[in-house]
Amino acid sequence: MMNKDKVIELLKTVSYPGFSRDIVSFGMVKDVKIEDDSISVILQIKTQNDDKKENVINKVNELLKNTNVFQKISVSIEKDSGSTTKITISSILGRPTTSTLRWC
Repeated sequence: MMNKDKVIELLKTVSYPGFSRDIVSFGMVKDVKIEDDSISVILQIKTQNDDKKENVINKVNELLKNTNVFQKISVSIEKDSGSTTKITISSILGRPTTSTLRWC
């Protein structure tokens, strides 16, 4: 069983692009919510560099997907203005993963 603390430990392995420090030590992980086989991770990344944001989103999604625990993975980046950048990865019963990227 994967709990919030275990997910936080996993997220400590995700380095912020161009730095040796991880996204947890930078304070970028705002919230982790787990419900059954679904997980939602909300990040707070203040850079305007969309490539770096997308890089972090992809790393987090790949890490969580590789646990083989979650069927639905949602990673959102919350900006100061309250809008979010969201990517949702879904994999149901071993079917191929699909992803959507929405800039709000």
